[in-house]
Amino acid sequence: MISRTYVVQMPEGSEFGNTLDILVRDDPGAPDAPVLGGANASSGAYYEWRGRPLRFETIAADGASGGFVPRLALGFSLSIVPVDDTSEAITIPSVQLSESLVGTLASTDTGPTINIPSFADPNDLPAIQLVNSETSAGLFFLVSLQVMEQKDEDRNAAGV
Repeated sequence: MISRTYVVQMPEGSEFGNTLDILVRDDPGAPDAPVLGGANASSGAYYEWRGRPLRFETIAADGASGGFVPRLALGFSLSIVPVDDTSEAITIPSVQLSESLVGTLASTDTGPTINIPSFADPNDLPAIQLVNSETSAGLFFLVSLQVMEQKDEDRNAAGV
C-alpha cells in the first residue's frame, strides 16, 4: 500500500470555489518548503509529510492512446482530519479527485445514477482538490491518501 499524508492550511476567505489543489505528482512540498497556494489558491499551503510525490506512468492528458489507467483503480482510502485547537465547529472541506487519480466516480447504471462531475487535472497535473467553507478557512487539516497496489491483492504481484 502506498501512503501519503499531506499537512494543509486552507486558504483564507470562504467564497465558494476558493480551493486548494494538492499536486500529488510534481510538487509534494516538504516540512521545510511548503507549497504556497496550490494550483488554484492565492493563500493557503500544503506539504507531504515525507516530501514524497505519487508516481504516475501515464496521466489523463495522455488520453486512451497513452494507456491511461486511473492511479487509484485498485482501490484507495482518503481521509481529512482537522488539526486545530479551536473550540468552534469546523466543517471538513469538500474534496474532488482529478481525472488522473480516479478517472470518473460517476456511475453508469440505469437505476439511481450517481452523477459526480469529473474534475480535470489542473495544469495537467494529478490533484486532490479541497473546497473551502466559512468554517474551514485558514484552518489546518491532515489529508491521508492510501493507494492499493497489485501486490496488496489476494494474488501475486503479476496479478495472477
